[in-house]
Amino acid sequence: MITDLQMPEMDGYSFARAIRSEQDEECKPMVVAFTANTHSEALDRCMDAGMDDYLTKPAELVTLRAKLKQWLGNDAALRSAPDERPQGAPGQNPIDRARIQELAGGPEGIAEVLAQLESGVRADIAALRVALKSADGAALRGAAHRIKGSALTIGAERLASLASSIMDVPAGAEAPKFMSGAHALLEELERVLVSARVHRNAPAST
Repeated sequence: MITDLQMPEMDGYSFARAIRSEQDEECKPMVVAFTANTHSEALDRCMDAGMDDYLTKPAELVTLRAKLKQWLGNDAALRSAPDERPQGAPGQNPIDRARIQELAGGPEGIAEVLAQLESGVRADIAALRVALKSADGAALRGAAHRIKGSALTIGAERLASLASSIMDVPAGAEAPKFMSGAHALLEELERVLVSARVHRNAPAST
């Protein structure tokens, strides 16, 4: 997962430490800092917090894709189940394939971008589950902040809207209402994951 260092209530360093403290042997997400600070002291602090790498702002799409390929390696080509289908309202697609094609630079790059998207969503799901398990409002808002940015990039409007609603919940809000919104966000992330798999297996349009 890619995290901004400047986030509301919980900064990227605290977020990385929280993920590392809660992870288990089966779930070891990669944590990457996204920062405009290129001073060696700041980058060393990222590593000390448990992050795996950093990405400097502003980042061009070609740089991001190269980094993702470096981080994911062979795992970028994720195996998918051909019988899985997106669930939800008829005609409603969790992601915008046209936007994905735009990001990919053409039809030939769609499968690679979708594979990278799957990996990122898996990491977001893991982070959100950690925050839900501990009922950590600051961590939930931090995860929602990151998810919203990614969602807007890929044209996942419902996902972005759900993430925004979590960010807007007042700090003193009742826990059940807050948790309900977080669970809805988690469900939509899972829909996005399934949709990415389906689109990656779909025949290329002509």
